[in-house]
Amino acid sequence: MRRIAEARRRRHLQNGGRRDMQHRKVFKVMNMPYIKPELRKQLEPELQKYLEKVRYIALCEHKKHAESLGQLNSIGYETIAKILTYSFFKTLKEFYEFTNWYYKGDVDKILCSVQDEFHRRCVHPHEDTAKQRNGDI
Repeated sequence: MRRIAEARRRRHLQNGGRRDMQHRKVFKVMNMPYIKPELRKQLEPELQKYLEKVRYIALCEHKKHAESLGQLNSIGYETIAKILTYSFFKTLKEFYEFTNWYYKGDVDKILCSVQDEFHRRCVHPHEDTAKQRNGDI
């Protein structure tokens, strides 16, 4: 697994930071599952509570450190990254720790799908806006 991840990272850097289609062949990345509205209604209130809690913790942690630096103008994105990493790990461990190796491979597929979906919905529109504002390279 480590060799595959390193090879994927090398290809990513060789392509100027753009994702190539090769990793899709290796991992057979599944599409982001679009859940039914009924399930979404059940999950959404709890997810909103969780997101508010993460935001609150990040702000509190950031204020502790930022007061000494005089930088109170932003949310603590480093703390958010740590909380999300911890949360993702605990969630994946909860559901996949005691499965066989085949299902543990799904974790890579899940994380790749999340990353691809985030890039498609959040990063690419930002790049398109910057391209319109500044012109293409």
